[in-house]
This record gives sequence, C-alpha cells and structure tokens, in this order.
Amino acid sequence: MANKTLRQIGEEESFSSSVECLAGKKVKSTFSFRRNAESPRYAKEIVYDFSGLSEQQLLELAVKTVQIRAQAMLRALDPNVMLNSESLAEIDVLKDIVNVEKKAADPMTAAVRSMMKAVGCDEATARSMIEQAREKASRKPERAKKAA
Repeated sequence: MANKTLRQIGEEESFSSSVECLAGKKVKSTFSFRRNAESPRYAKEIVYDFSGLSEQQLLELAVKTVQIRAQAMLRALDPNVMLNSESLAEIDVLKDIVNVEKKAADPMTAAVRSMMKAVGCDEATARSMIEQAREKASRKPERAKKAA
C-alpha cells in the first residue's frame, strides 16, 4: 500500500511540486492545493498506476497536459503572433516542452506580460510604459533631496 501523505504547508514555507517515476508504470506526484483563497495550502502525494492503460490512452492523457502548456505559451505571445495560424502549429514535445529549462524569472519580462494583459497593448507599448514609470520613479528621490 502506498504511503498516504497530506500535510498543511506553512504560510512562509516554500513548496515545489514534484513527479517521480516508480517501477511498473507507476508515478508519484506531489503537489499543493487549497480549497479557496482564504484556506490553508496542503501538500498532497498521490501514486498513479498506469499499468492498465494502452499506449493510445496514455497519449490522450499526455495531450491534455501538453495542451494546457501550449495555451499558456500562446497567451504569452504578442496578439498578432498568437492569432497567426502558423504559431505553434506543431510542437516537438521533447524539445519544446520537456527539455525546456526554466530560466530565472526576469522581472521586466513578467512586468511586460502583466502590462500587456492589464492594458491590452502590444509588447513595445508595454515596455515603453514601464520604462516611463521607471524614469519617473528614479526622479522622485532627486525631488525629495531638493526639498530638504
């Protein structure tokens, strides 16, 4: 019988989900969840047994996850690129999804994406708006020094 694990995650605790392949078409997944925004987070461990599935059934399950990642990739693109039928028309799952190393989070890229979503503008406009805000923010300390 699998070890059943469920524990509450502390508010300040950093948690990372994981997936581990076990023997005999079994996979252990550890992930976090919460009932709603006010509820505490929990870490849950589940062992999935895929031994009774055909290759076709495994592929159908895999496509659901890959499709979610493709949707996220499309949302991150410039609207003109996103709406081009050739964009992500074919994905090499191994190269484009499995082997993609997560790069360190770039705050500027994250800010640009957030601005594009919030304002509905293109990438160049979002970068320009952020740069203007950065310049304005860097001038404020100078004004405070002059006033003192």
